[in-house]
Amino acid sequence: EETNLRATICLDASGSMLYRGGAAETKFEYARTLAAALAYLMIEQADAVGLVSFDTEVRTHIPPRSTAGHLNMLLAALAETGPRGETNLAPILHDLSGRLKRRGLVLIISDCFAPIEDLARALNHFHHRRHEVILFQVLDPYELTFPFDSVAEFRSLENAAERLRLDAPRVRRL
Repeated sequence: EETNLRATICLDASGSMLYRGGAAETKFEYARTLAAALAYLMIEQADAVGLVSFDTEVRTHIPPRSTAGHLNMLLAALAETGPRGETNLAPILHDLSGRLKRRGLVLIISDCFAPIEDLARALNHFHHRRHEVILFQVLDPYELTFPFDSVAEFRSLENAAERLRLDAPRVRRL
């Protein structure tokens, strides 16, 4: 488009983003790099970019601007942000859709660990408020291939008390 864009990058900073199975970096490190690259590209085009990071609540909310100094602020906020705790993606996205007053582009970077029906309703809320939405689902290769070959114990990165012992080959066959 010929007009300037107003975008908000929404970064999932929950504990599940700490996973590093078969990748060189955690899902969060990859997502943070993606967020920084998108912010850089949009500000270079004189588009306004903001940042929201979240887990169970919004942790960072920087409104969109389009200056080079603003890019430095976004990059500093990304460098200071680290994943922790649990998240419930759908309620956070519903909350964000209400916080973003002016319509624009919403870029969501997450592993999308949420019930699909709840996630669809939350994304619909953005659409109802006339936002354009792009969802980047960040997954580790091990989450896609499940290469484990014996009985293994899996622990939650969001809640250390949660553990699950599985016969991996049997689960993979399902």
